Amino acid sequence: MIGGLLIEHTSWRWAFLINVPVAAISLATGLFLLPKGRVVRTVKFDVLGSILLTSSLLAITYGLIKAPESGWTDWHVIGWLVGGTVTGLAFVEAERRASDPLVPLRLFADRSITLGVILTIISFFALVGSLFFILLFLQQINGDSPMAAGLHILPMSIANVIASSSCGWIIKRYGARPPLFMGMLLSAVGFLLFTTIEPHGSYLSLAIPFVVLGLGIGFVMTASVQAILGNANVADAGPAAGVHQTSLQVGGILGTSVLGAVMAAASAAKFHETLLGNVIPDFIVDRVSEDAVRAVAQGTTPVVTEIDPALSLTLRSATETAFMYGLQTTMWVGAIVSLIGAFVSIGIRRGRVTKTATHIH
Repeated sequence: MIGGLLIEHTSWRWAFLINVPVAAISLATGLFLLPKGRVVRTVKFDVLGSILLTSSLLAITYGLIKAPESGWTDWHVIGWLVGGTVTGLAFVEAERRASDPLVPLRLFADRSITLGVILTIISFFALVGSLFFILLFLQQINGDSPMAAGLHILPMSIANVIASSSCGWIIKRYGARPPLFMGMLLSAVGFLLFTTIEPHGSYLSLAIPFVVLGLGIGFVMTASVQAILGNANVADAGPAAGVHQTSLQVGGILGTSVLGAVMAAASAAKFHETLLGNVIPDFIVDRVSEDAVRAVAQGTTPVVTEIDPALSLTLRSATETAFMYGLQTTMWVGAIVSLIGAFVSIGIRRGRVTKTATHIH
């Protein structure tokens, strides 16, 4: 809501600048309140591992983003994807040899930790990737202001808090597996409900899928921490927490890039099909083809000069139809990925319950 308010009344740059004072206050508060503690040992920062991991994620993400525009067979796209994969393999080898690795590979010898990481990636893959296009739907198709779009998301935020807060007693009594399984199922249902939304619908028609999705994500966010930390050795609690946080970022990156590629491909194909179905002149179809991938996937009608108002309205209608088809396709992908996550969660062991912060060093 604050982001929508800032963008609506100031500039989109303030959505990023607002983090500066927040970070400064957090830093000052942490330095003042957190105990210094005793330094047990001095380790050397894994510079090579950090560079390789960042480079790998950057290359793969860029390749996935460029693929819908340039084509999956374009040598630039193939080069970025192959380069990112090779760099990722080099990262694994570097971590295996490092004395103090950025990501201790021994963590992944535990099945529950590995599955917890996978579930975290799956959850944020579906959430971040899908939410990006729902926000575009609210503003570009529905015509909502940034502030109104923020208000639409509020039910999901409230449901997320409720689920996260109530998840503790479930974990304490039954372990992380039940809330993970239930959270993934709720996420899948939430995405399926989003496939039924229509432009300019009521607030309630969007609030219901947002609430269901928020409950699911809330359960998964809390229980995935338990699945990872609860099955890691106490000495590895710090790296395990870092792996969990990195998994969140990886899931978000892959969600926006992969689902972005799905959205672009689906909406572009539907847009072209809709234009032909409306008997749009071939020369206009050819002129908008190159813009369709970039513009229509964002809910923006491609600009074509020197056409009459009737054709402009047809292009706008085709854009809305194509965008909604692409949105529904991404929601289906999110639902399927969440269902896969539900089956993955069955393999999670209970692990120890991390009751207080004093157990984590």
